[in-house]
Amino acid sequence: MTLDDYIQLLTAADDRLSAANVRLLTEAIDDLKTYAQQIGHRQTGLMDDSMHRLGPFPVGSGILEARVESGAFYAEDEVAKGGAHDWATRTIDENDARILQLQLEVEQALIAALTGSN
Repeated sequence: MTLDDYIQLLTAADDRLSAANVRLLTEAIDDLKTYAQQIGHRQTGLMDDSMHRLGPFPVGSGILEARVESGAFYAEDEVAKGGAHDWATRTIDENDARILQLQLEVEQALIAALTGSN
């Protein structure tokens, strides 16, 4: 492999990795949103029904961010109550396996991008 071939591989790898990371993070955050909707305390259903994914969007240096938010005006008040009402913390704490799965998938995407495999 020549130096030019290697540089071309790295450039293509970066593009493939970016696309893979966006896809993987989108899938993971959608799974977390679904979970958050399942554990939210329901009175009117407004909080859970208005939950949505924001992102993923770049925050710099190849880092992506995504989050789940609720459009209900009282969603932050529910989180502040803590315990079973804190749907945001519970979603993260109770989904270790999904978060670890995302980490493994990102690692596999990096390896695939760097080796030129699919």
